[in-house]
Amino acid sequence: GLSATQGSNTWKVYANDKIQKLECQYKNKKLQLTSREVNCAALLMKGLSNKSIAAQMKISPRTVENYLNTLKHQFGCFSKEQLVKSFGKSNLLDLFMRQN
Repeated sequence: GLSATQGSNTWKVYANDKIQKLECQYKNKKLQLTSREVNCAALLMKGLSNKSIAAQMKISPRTVENYLNTLKHQFGCFSKEQLVKSFGKSNLLDLFMRQN
């Protein structure tokens, strides 16, 4: 796997039961994110709507909503905008893209 550190955030990519997961330490909390959740966040950061994200990932808009709600909860965000800022301040997406 790959790992990286930026400030107090530490990210580690590893494979687990056929589903790639990202384990990260973010603001003193240990989080585990699936590669699908991170893909969803990456598309959100590009400015895509939930419907467009769903079409690109070949999943339902409701699944996109679920992924984003999970991410918002884990990162302590209340909006998509806050989630985008949280991802933008980290190097999580860069690390994930290098792994794939």
